[in-house]
Amino acid sequence: MEEISLITIRQANSRQEAQYLIEYLQAHQIQAKLTEEAGGVEEVYTSGAPMNKFGILIEENDRAMAEIRLKELAAENLKQIPNDYYLFEYTNAELEDILVHHFEWSDTDVLISEKILEERGVIIDRDKIELKKRKVISDLILERSGKYGIIAGYALLIPLSLFSLVGGLYLWRVKHTLPDGKKVYLFNSNARKHGKVIFVLACIVIPIFIILKISEKIQILY
Repeated sequence: MEEISLITIRQANSRQEAQYLIEYLQAHQIQAKLTEEAGGVEEVYTSGAPMNKFGILIEENDRAMAEIRLKELAAENLKQIPNDYYLFEYTNAELEDILVHHFEWSDTDVLISEKILEERGVIIDRDKIELKKRKVISDLILERSGKYGIIAGYALLIPLSLFSLVGGLYLWRVKHTLPDGKKVYLFNSNARKHGKVIFVLACIVIPIFIILKISEKIQILY
């Protein structure tokens, strides 16, 4: 039996938003289901806490129809936007940035951004926007060196073995989802190799450290 290929058609910031889109797609005979990914270490540094991401999975063969339906939904939602919607406070540059990073925003917000820019008399340079989109995608695909993570992993192997264990695993195995739904490694092969080494060494050091601590306690008792 041929395995069905699933892709992430959209990501939402909340379970409620994702479920709304799933129910809409299912109402149009497109099978969809929810997937939840735990926030990464990077989000802890940027926002103070990891933020879970809620994805909408569909069969790859349904992608074209799903895109059509989701854009129809966005156009319908556009008619119901209040005059005090928060995007009206955005500058032209910020609205254009939404068009470039469209995969981080809802389809409705992208359409609203276009509408606001047009109402302000701004001519949207579609070619320029498309070039910026490609640059963003290429930057996402580019694997990171993980230089500082590697240094920290080795340096903290003895004093903070647990940190090295988690950090090594992160360098070695973490992936992120591209706008087209594909998952790719966040770090390059060299960083992943060091991450694996750090993880394995930490797995060796931690039990040794625990055994030494237990031995110290036993010696104190006797």
